[in-house]
Amino acid sequence: MKICFVVEYYPPHLGGGENLFASLAEGLAERGHDCRVVTCGLPGVPLRETRNGVKILRVRVPKWGDRMWFTFLGLKQALKAARNADIIHTTTYNGAFPAWIAGRIWGKPVVITAHEVLGPLWHRLKLPPATAWAGHLAEKTVLSLPFDGYSCNSQSTQKGLTHYGIGRDRSFLAYPAPDYEKFCPSPDKQTDRAALRKKLGLPESAFIYLYYGRPGILKGVKTLVDAAPMVREAVPESVLVMVLSRRPSGGYRRVVEKISRLPEGGVILKDSVPGNELPDWIQAADCVVAPSLSEGFGFCCAEACAMGKPVVATRAGSLPEVAGGRHILVQPGSTQALAEGIILASQGKWKQKARKAFSQNEFVENHLWAYERLLARNPAD
Repeated sequence: MKICFVVEYYPPHLGGGENLFASLAEGLAERGHDCRVVTCGLPGVPLRETRNGVKILRVRVPKWGDRMWFTFLGLKQALKAARNADIIHTTTYNGAFPAWIAGRIWGKPVVITAHEVLGPLWHRLKLPPATAWAGHLAEKTVLSLPFDGYSCNSQSTQKGLTHYGIGRDRSFLAYPAPDYEKFCPSPDKQTDRAALRKKLGLPESAFIYLYYGRPGILKGVKTLVDAAPMVREAVPESVLVMVLSRRPSGGYRRVVEKISRLPEGGVILKDSVPGNELPDWIQAADCVVAPSLSEGFGFCCAEACAMGKPVVATRAGSLPEVAGGRHILVQPGSTQALAEGIILASQGKWKQKARKAFSQNEFVENHLWAYERLLARNPAD
């Protein structure tokens, strides 16, 4: 089978969506399928390369607004790469338009991965009105296009599609899986966490709660930073550690400005680290926090749980589906609720349930089943 992926971002760009598509494309390539990815170019990364059996075609785009530019500049490469494909697979938002157009021109079935679907929630969240309006419009515009199949990374996302009249007969569930070889508890690190904290430059005796990921609006980082002084007042030895991407740049600047107004010592801000170093940061923390306002899957939550690390997460989107082991769930968007959850965590007052096990093999096989069903319905001329 020949599969053409049209996605705005792909590794080495960092993010949960990037990891999802890399694991899918590489899993398909391992099974002997021909996978090509059309994506945004990245500074210092070749425009053409093969990574783990996947052919990657990167499109030159301006650095500012790269994903928006990809909507238009990616069309030529998408048309070229998709011409001989059996299936085109894209994602919300910016890859969707060139992929859908390529599918209609060449008569190929197009599958879209909906990472998360907010629907009416856009206007119930405490977002700036312009942001809520623009986000809802973009989501509605993309999901109004008649795709042939809808891949959902959680039951929450699958349910969200019904707001746009997309029933379960047109979608399929495919939970992604964290890298269990990378994110696994290490007995050595558990017995010598003080040395690990020293290596990372973290206070050895503090209660450390960790956030890592992007500073996007829906990730809830504003709520988390606002909660930090309340946690610090109740737990003087507490420290919020944020391993934070600098993109989106606007969100990063807002976080930095907020932290600069807080008393010194309560928050430690670090730049993103390579993926193979993340397990050290998770292991060094007392718990991981997922403060999202919405979440399609929640890789950071799944990765922490895979390592046996406790999590404080909101009830947003898929997080209740993903959280397992020791956990505390709180109301999304509430500074008070998040602070209270972290304080309870510092006291060891966790709830407990069985940890979830997600299968990479099932993730790939579910997509193969959907592709084959679409091809049987739309045989090539």
